[in-house]
Amino acid sequence: MTIRFLPRHVVQTVYDFTADTLTTLGWSGPDVPFGTAPVKFFSAPIRDNLEASRLEPNSVAIYSGIEQELTPIELGGGLHSQVFPMFAEVYGENTGIAMSIASDIRDTWLGRNGSSVLNVKDYSLTPPADVSGCYIDLGVSVERGPMENKYMFQVVGSYAELVLLEGGYV
Repeated sequence: MTIRFLPRHVVQTVYDFTADTLTTLGWSGPDVPFGTAPVKFFSAPIRDNLEASRLEPNSVAIYSGIEQELTPIELGGGLHSQVFPMFAEVYGENTGIAMSIASDIRDTWLGRNGSSVLNVKDYSLTPPADVSGCYIDLGVSVERGPMENKYMFQVVGSYAELVLLEGGYV
């Protein structure tokens, strides 16, 4: 399996999976839980968009940290792993809404709203298609509450472990 820019495809796969699941759970649409505003998704950290005029309540940022090195996990078998730190920052209408959205994201990444094992999508194709020979295993590693003394912020930290069955990419 050879695919260019695989890290970009991994991050976009997690982003789309999370946004799609929250939409299925009702956070984007006419009947949003608790009668609040629909969730808006973006891929830059909220702390980069803290100007009140640019940040709307119920905003969710899903983005990646710096991925770790590709490492073999099977001696001589060609199986490799690479971990991508993933984060979801939630700016809610109020504390309860922020906690509820963050809770659904955490549950999604833990597999409580479906599977936490995802096929990597190749976004250079139209429509995106599964990449053979690799998958993502999501898990939650960190969760912290309000950040920067703003009660409406919640952060869920995770990891997306990419497993390559044929090792390596370009």
